[in-house]
Amino acid sequence: MSKYIRGPYIVIAIIWGGILGALSFHAIGGGLAGIFWIFLFGDNAWPNWAWVIVYTMAGLAGVVAFSGCVFIGWSYSRKASGKGSHKKDDYRRIAFLLVFSLIVIFGYVAYDNYQVKKNTLLHQQIVEAEKKRKEDSLP
Repeated sequence: MSKYIRGPYIVIAIIWGGILGALSFHAIGGGLAGIFWIFLFGDNAWPNWAWVIVYTMAGLAGVVAFSGCVFIGWSYSRKASGKGSHKKDDYRRIAFLLVFSLIVIFGYVAYDNYQVKKNTLLHQQIVEAEKKRKEDSLP
Protein backbone atom coordinates (compact mmCIF):
# COMPACT_ATOMS: atom_id res chain seq x y z
CA MET A 1 0.00 0.00 0.00
CA SER A 2 2.87 2.40 0.64
CA LYS A 3 3.97 2.45 -3.01
CA TYR A 4 0.80 4.34 -4.01
CA ILE A 5 1.84 7.47 -2.11
CA ARG A 6 4.76 8.12 -4.49
CA GLY A 7 2.66 9.09 -7.50
CA PRO A 8 0.80 12.02 -5.94
CA TYR A 9 4.03 13.45 -4.50
CA ILE A 10 5.71 13.31 -7.90
CA VAL A 11 2.67 14.90 -9.61
CA ILE A 12 2.71 17.74 -7.07
CA ALA A 13 6.45 18.14 -7.62
CA ILE A 14 5.94 18.42 -11.38
CA ILE A 15 3.20 21.04 -10.91
CA TRP A 16 5.37 23.10 -8.55
CA GLY A 17 8.35 22.59 -10.84
CA GLY A 18 6.34 24.14 -13.65
CA ILE A 19 5.25 27.06 -11.48
CA LEU A 20 8.69 27.79 -10.05
CA GLY A 21 10.44 27.04 -13.36
CA ALA A 22 8.30 29.61 -15.17
CA LEU A 23 8.77 32.10 -12.35
CA SER A 24 12.55 31.72 -12.39
CA PHE A 25 12.59 31.92 -16.21
CA HIS A 26 10.80 35.25 -16.11
CA ALA A 27 12.74 36.62 -13.14
CA ILE A 28 16.19 35.76 -14.48
CA GLY A 29 15.32 36.72 -18.05
CA GLY A 30 13.79 40.02 -17.01
CA GLY A 31 16.58 40.80 -14.60
CA LEU A 32 19.30 40.06 -17.13
CA ALA A 33 17.50 42.05 -19.83
CA GLY A 34 17.17 44.92 -17.36
CA ILE A 35 20.88 44.82 -16.59
CA PHE A 36 21.69 44.77 -20.30
CA TRP A 37 19.33 47.67 -20.92
CA ILE A 38 20.57 49.84 -18.03
CA PHE A 39 24.31 49.20 -18.24
CA LEU A 40 25.10 48.08 -21.79
CA PHE A 41 22.70 48.93 -24.61
CA GLY A 42 20.02 51.32 -23.42
CA ASP A 43 17.55 52.33 -26.11
CA ASN A 44 19.96 51.48 -28.94
CA ALA A 45 19.50 48.39 -31.09
CA TRP A 46 20.54 45.23 -29.28
CA PRO A 47 22.76 42.69 -31.02
CA ASN A 48 21.42 39.16 -31.46
CA TRP A 49 24.03 37.67 -29.12
CA ALA A 50 22.51 39.63 -26.21
CA TRP A 51 19.15 37.94 -26.69
CA VAL A 52 20.85 34.56 -27.02
CA ILE A 53 22.51 35.13 -23.62
CA VAL A 54 19.28 36.34 -22.00
CA TYR A 55 17.19 33.40 -23.23
CA THR A 56 19.91 30.84 -22.53
CA MET A 57 20.40 31.98 -18.94
CA ALA A 58 16.65 32.24 -18.35
CA GLY A 59 16.09 28.79 -19.84
CA LEU A 60 18.81 27.29 -17.67
CA ALA A 61 17.28 28.88 -14.58
CA GLY A 62 13.86 27.47 -15.48
CA VAL A 63 15.21 23.99 -16.12
CA VAL A 64 17.22 23.99 -12.87
CA ALA A 65 14.18 25.10 -10.85
CA PHE A 66 11.96 22.50 -12.50
CA SER A 67 14.52 19.73 -12.03
CA GLY A 68 15.12 20.71 -8.43
CA CYS A 69 11.42 20.56 -7.60
CA VAL A 70 10.99 17.20 -9.29
CA PHE A 71 14.04 15.81 -7.49
CA ILE A 72 12.78 17.07 -4.12
CA GLY A 73 9.34 15.53 -4.80
CA TRP A 74 10.88 12.23 -5.88
CA SER A 75 13.17 12.16 -2.83
CA TYR A 76 10.33 12.98 -0.46
CA SER A 77 8.09 10.38 -2.06
CA ARG A 78 10.79 7.77 -1.54
CA LYS A 79 10.98 8.64 2.14
CA ALA A 80 7.19 8.65 2.46
CA SER A 81 6.84 5.26 0.79
CA GLY A 82 9.62 3.84 2.94
CA LYS A 83 7.78 4.71 6.14
CA GLY A 84 5.50 1.76 5.62
CA SER A 85 1.92 2.58 6.40
CA HIS A 86 0.12 5.60 5.05
CA LYS A 87 -0.48 8.33 7.50
CA LYS A 88 -3.31 10.78 7.22
CA ASP A 89 -0.69 13.52 7.38
CA ASP A 90 0.70 12.44 4.02
CA TYR A 91 -2.68 12.75 2.36
CA ARG A 92 -3.35 16.08 4.08
CA ARG A 93 0.02 17.36 2.90
CA ILE A 94 -0.69 16.26 -0.67
CA ALA A 95 -4.17 17.84 -0.60
CA PHE A 96 -2.78 21.08 0.83
CA LEU A 97 -0.04 21.29 -1.81
CA LEU A 98 -2.51 20.55 -4.59
CA VAL A 99 -5.02 23.15 -3.39
CA PHE A 100 -2.25 25.70 -2.85
CA SER A 101 -0.85 25.12 -6.33
CA LEU A 102 -4.32 25.57 -7.84
CA ILE A 103 -4.75 28.81 -5.89
CA VAL A 104 -1.41 30.06 -7.23
CA ILE A 105 -2.24 29.10 -10.82
CA PHE A 106 -5.76 30.57 -10.78
CA GLY A 107 -4.48 33.65 -8.94
CA TYR A 108 -1.94 34.23 -11.67
CA VAL A 109 -4.57 33.78 -14.39
CA ALA A 110 -6.93 36.20 -12.62
CA TYR A 111 -4.15 38.76 -12.18
CA ASP A 112 -3.15 38.43 -15.84
CA ASN A 113 -6.76 38.96 -16.95
CA TYR A 114 -6.99 42.01 -14.68
CA GLN A 115 -3.83 43.47 -16.23
CA VAL A 116 -5.14 42.88 -19.77
CA LYS A 117 -8.44 44.62 -18.97
CA LYS A 118 -6.62 47.48 -17.25
CA ASN A 119 -4.27 48.00 -20.19
CA THR A 120 -7.16 47.82 -22.66
CA LEU A 121 -9.09 50.45 -20.72
CA LEU A 122 -6.00 52.66 -20.50
CA HIS A 123 -5.42 52.34 -24.24
CA GLN A 124 -9.05 53.26 -24.95
CA GLN A 125 -8.74 56.35 -22.74
CA ILE A 126 -5.57 57.41 -24.55
CA VAL A 127 -7.21 56.94 -27.96
CA GLU A 128 -10.29 58.93 -26.87
CA ALA A 129 -8.13 61.73 -25.44
CA GLU A 130 -6.10 61.86 -28.65
CA LYS A 131 -9.29 61.98 -30.74
CA LYS A 132 -10.68 64.78 -28.59
CA ARG A 133 -7.40 66.70 -28.83
CA LYS A 134 -7.49 66.44 -32.62
CA GLU A 135 -11.13 67.60 -32.72
CA ASP A 136 -10.35 70.56 -30.47
CA SER A 137 -7.36 71.61 -32.58
CA LEU A 138 -9.37 71.81 -35.81
CA PRO A 139 -10.38 75.36 -36.82
